[in-house]
This record gives sequence, C-alpha cells and structure tokens, in this order.
Amino acid sequence: MWADFFMDYVLAKNSKIRYWALADSAFYVDYKSLRNHQYDYKNQMQVLQATLNDQNATFPQAACAQNYGNMSYMCFLTEYMFPFIRAPLFIIQSGYDAFQIPNILQSKCYKMSNCTAD
Repeated sequence: MWADFFMDYVLAKNSKIRYWALADSAFYVDYKSLRNHQYDYKNQMQVLQATLNDQNATFPQAACAQNYGNMSYMCFLTEYMFPFIRAPLFIIQSGYDAFQIPNILQSKCYKMSNCTAD
C-alpha cells in the first residue's frame, strides 16, 4: 500500500534513482467464508475503515479510495488496491497463505492433520 508514497519520496530527492517495490507480505483477496458463505474479511475491513475515518486517517493509495468512495475499505484488499499502484512492483507470494485459510476462508483444513471429510 505504501509503494507509491516511498517512490514519490525517493524520486523527489533524486529523480535519477531507479525504484522498484517488493511486495513480500500477504495478498489478501475477497473470498467468501466456507463456514457461512459471507464475505467476513471484507466486512472486517469495512469496520476498520470506519474506525480510521473516526480518527481522520487517510489511505496511502488516494486514487483507490477516491475510486471506491464510501466503499474505500475495499482498498484494504489487495485485488482492489493493486490496479492503483504506480510503482513498478515485484511480487513474491507463497502458494497458499497460512493466515487466510483458517481466518478468511474459515477452514480448519490448512494442515493435513486438521483435514476431515466434511
């Protein structure tokens, strides 16, 4: 989320610098929960955005927030924020995310020992 902020900061100091950002953290996507078939994580991001608004916080990706208007909480989800990043970006991601499977998908089957037929 902060790639453009740092790019603008660095290039303002020296426009000859070649800048790339490296995304090395989670790529959270807008999945339905397997437990209740709701978008629980998106709903949590909506609560987070409301809390931040109460504190007059701003999004580092202003273009994303402007695009989604009163649904700017969508900018917390990478798939919606990604198109607004201007900085060249190199993405490193794992095949699956150990946080998303139990917390966003709400599946207990993220380790083979936890998997059952249901």
